[in-house]
Amino acid sequence: MFEPRFPLLSYDALTSEQRTIHDRLSSGPRGGVSGPFRAWLYSPKLVNGLVEVGNYLRFDSRLTKRMIEHTILLVAFEWEADFVFTHHASLAIAEGLSEEVVEYIRMGRRPPYAREEDFAVHEFVRCLLKGGEIDSVTWDRSAAVLSPEAMVDLIGLTGYYVMVAMTTKAARL
Repeated sequence: MFEPRFPLLSYDALTSEQRTIHDRLSSGPRGGVSGPFRAWLYSPKLVNGLVEVGNYLRFDSRLTKRMIEHTILLVAFEWEADFVFTHHASLAIAEGLSEEVVEYIRMGRRPPYAREEDFAVHEFVRCLLKGGEIDSVTWDRSAAVLSPEAMVDLIGLTGYYVMVAMTTKAARL
């Protein structure tokens, strides 16, 4: 196992800008500085913007919590981001994805979805992760169960979690 490349900054060593962000993360829905925020805290302006975007996408977007966790697992699998996958697998199950579906995703296989919404999210996100082009069949099938606003949020969530996965991999978190 590798050591993280960004040592966790002690609170006493933080600049005032970093402390403000640290306190905001600690008192908000994330409950602390972990995962990619550990690295991002080294760049206060970057992390400040990412906190806003991440909070919107995770806690206030037009996507259900189930769709959010499902998307995160798909991104984590694609990026081989074990930290992210492990952290979010139990959250996905708590939001209604079955353990079987989570295992299929972990193995890189298309799960046998019972809900059209789950299938649409899976196909839409897989297209995004394979270059971003959404074929007409996938677009139409997704548009039948997702609003245009939710589709935009799904694109944003996928991109945000690519950055999360990229950071955790590069930083060895």
